Amino acid sequence: MTDRQPPYEDDEPELTPEEAEAQISSFIDATDQASSTPTALLADQAIEHVRTAWREIDAITSAQRNNNVIAMMLLVSQRARELDPADPDHWICLAASTILSSQIPGPGRRP
Repeated sequence: MTDRQPPYEDDEPELTPEEAEAQISSFIDATDQASSTPTALLADQAIEHVRTAWREIDAITSAQRNNNVIAMMLLVSQRARELDPADPDHWICLAASTILSSQIPGPGRRP
């Protein structure tokens, strides 16, 4: 094993979190100028769709034991791993797994 770093790490200096956020904001602003629909509106719509999915998944899991919810989360994660990342269902399964993980009671989660 060597101490060599991949070449791409030497090409660009590491950004501070503030610099990274500024670059992200600049990209969003430039996109807004080139688009007829504001990025914030599109983002709000996407979030609302996921919020609806979260509520629907919560309705499924609310009467289930923790082990059932954990098993559901593991199963959809397993299904995602079996799919090609080019398949939209891969990402849908990952999103479902993330939402299911929020349904397991614990610190900072629902009772």
